[in-house]
Amino acid sequence: MGFNSCIKSYIYLPIVFISLILLIYTNKYLIRYLSIICIFISLGLFRSYNHINNYKYPDVKYNLGKVQIIGKIDDKMLKFQDNGELSRYITVEIESIKPINKNSRFSKDKDFKDPKFLRIKMSDNSNVEYGKVQIEANVLPIQNKNFDSDFDLQMYFYFKKIGGLGYNGKILKYLEKQDKLTIKQLLSNFREKIAIRILSVKEDSLSMNLLSIIITGQRNLANKDMLKIMNKSGLSHIMSISGLHMVILTFAIVFIIKQIFSLYDNAFIRYNFYKVSAVVSIFVNTFYIFVEWF
Repeated sequence: MGFNSCIKSYIYLPIVFISLILLIYTNKYLIRYLSIICIFISLGLFRSYNHINNYKYPDVKYNLGKVQIIGKIDDKMLKFQDNGELSRYITVEIESIKPINKNSRFSKDKDFKDPKFLRIKMSDNSNVEYGKVQIEANVLPIQNKNFDSDFDLQMYFYFKKIGGLGYNGKILKYLEKQDKLTIKQLLSNFREKIAIRILSVKEDSLSMNLLSIIITGQRNLANKDMLKIMNKSGLSHIMSISGLHMVILTFAIVFIIKQIFSLYDNAFIRYNFYKVSAVVSIFVNTFYIFVEWF
C-alpha cells in the first residue's frame, strides 16, 4: 500500500470508528441511518484508493499483431471518431486468444497476460448480436496518458477489467447465439436504438447529437464539433447526466400530468395531483437512471 493510501486510511478509519460508536450507542434512527451510510462510503472510498495505488499496466508501445479471439460479447457501443465517422466497438469476454502470424509480438510479450476483456473497434458498423463468437483483430496495449490533464484510459480500463484494445475487428462466425439477454444488454440495445433513431432524424445536426447524449447518457456519441463547441462555451457539464437533468425531467412530468388533469373537470377533486405526480416521477426517473447508468 502506497504512502497516499496510508494518509487516506488515517482520514477514513477514524470516520468509520466514530460512525460505529454512534451506531451502537445512539437511540435516534436518523443518526443510525447516517452512521451506516458514512461507514459504507468510507470503506468504499478506502478500497478505491487502495486499488488506484496498486493498478499497473505494462508500458508497451508497439502493435502486438493480429490475433484470433474466441469469447462472448459482453457489451457494445457506438462512438464518433475525430474524422466524424460513427464506429462500432464491442467488449469481448475472452475464452481463448492466439496469434495468427508466427512472428506476432503478441506471443512474445510476457507482460501482456491473458486479459479478461478486450475492447475491439469493428471494421464496419453493422449490427452485432450477443453470443459466443470467433473474431479476428489487431491488438494494441493500453497506452499511458501523455499529460496529467488527459483522461486516464489505463485506470478506466483497469476497473473495467479490460486488458487491451483491438481494431479492424471482424467476426468470422457466431459459435453460439445468446438467447436470453441480461438486463445490462437489453438496456444497451435500447440505448443504441434510441441513439440511432435520433441521429437519423437529421444527419450532421449538432442539436440531434446533443439530444442523443442527454437522453441516452452516452458521451461517446458526441462528435468532434459538438465537443469543441461545448468545451469553448463552458457547457460540457450538460452532457454529463446529473441532478439538473432529473429536475428538468420531473418538472416536465408534473407539467404533462397537470395538462392531463385539466382536461377533466373532477380530476383535481377525485385525485391528489401532487401524489400522482410524485409516483409517476419516481417511476420515470428510476427508469431513466437505469437507462443512463446501468
